[in-house]
Amino acid sequence: ALKVPGLERVNVREIFIPWSMLVSVVVATYVMLRLVEKRPWSTVGLDRPAASPRTLLRGVAFGGLTIGVARLVLLAFHQLQIQRSIPGSWWGAAERSSAVLLPAAFWEELFFPGYAFSVLRRAAGWRTALVVTSIPSGLVTAWNSGADADWFLGLTRRGFATGLIL
Repeated sequence: ALKVPGLERVNVREIFIPWSMLVSVVVATYVMLRLVEKRPWSTVGLDRPAASPRTLLRGVAFGGLTIGVARLVLLAFHQLQIQRSIPGSWWGAAERSSAVLLPAAFWEELFFPGYAFSVLRRAAGWRTALVVTSIPSGLVTAWNSGADADWFLGLTRRGFATGLIL
């Protein structure tokens, strides 16, 4: 039998749900975009030029810069603390977190500022699309532990910022 260290601690449901949500929104987007509306992937920003290495690197650099600056500001105002962790390797926790959080983040980005935004932008204009998709984007994480009004406002602002670049 294959023995993988730490596998007995993995909650399969915790990993399965975000991946199944991601697959379902990708399939739904494909059906609505390509089969029903017969529109190109560029409608939701998922065309070939959007996946070019230059575009991806620019996005990673911009995202890293904004996250880094925000973290430095929080550190400067003592709103973010660096705390010691439990002794041992952090690789397992990083792998489990990535297996759960990455598909959840991709789902959220495709679900709110993806197809729904493109439909609302065509039907009611980009301002309406921005408001209608940004607020639910903040509400979808309301059940997370530690979520409060500041959390909601931060994610809603992030939704507005994301929508402004679309």
